[in-house]
Amino acid sequence: MLQLVLLAFLVTTLSAETCNFNSIYNPSLEFCVFASQQDGNGLWNDWSDWSICSATCGLCGTQIRTRTCASQPYGCPCTGNAMEVRRCGASGCTGKPCCDGTYKAVAYDGTIFCQLEPPITPPGTWQPWFATSFCNDTCGMCGTMTQARYCMPTGSQCNGNFTQQIACGDGWCSSPKPPCCPGFMKSQNPITNADICVP
Repeated sequence: MLQLVLLAFLVTTLSAETCNFNSIYNPSLEFCVFASQQDGNGLWNDWSDWSICSATCGLCGTQIRTRTCASQPYGCPCTGNAMEVRRCGASGCTGKPCCDGTYKAVAYDGTIFCQLEPPITPPGTWQPWFATSFCNDTCGMCGTMTQARYCMPTGSQCNGNFTQQIACGDGWCSSPKPPCCPGFMKSQNPITNADICVP
């Protein structure tokens, strides 16, 4: 409202045929004041928020935002666009390719996403495996657990899998359960002399 009042005041003091002021933002006053210029650009209101994306994956969606020209009603049109459009929904779609004009890319953790530019895929380096679940058994190497690893830097290409399942729970099992599950045999840890199961 204050902005429009200032504009109305200026229009009464400036030539009706020529828009000869330009906005200068004054953060201490939090409103625009106007200085006389030979070529006025008008004054835009702030951009609206981006609209909700029209799709959730594949970079298939679009969003828009708009703005209005505060000085237009006073004979001073604004320079520039009143609307902007951008693609959105960059997550990869399950079982579907990226939308036309976009490209599939892989993040450092194996997540699939879509982008506007062709991905640059230099050779990457695998980082150490880390556990993403607890072992579901306690002995005999009868349990399984999931591990994951990252390919760095992001966007690079590593050969192999981002996740794996491994056997776990290496201590001997107590009777009546066999000491080790099939595929493993009894052994001893050479450092601690603990009873363990090994491949």
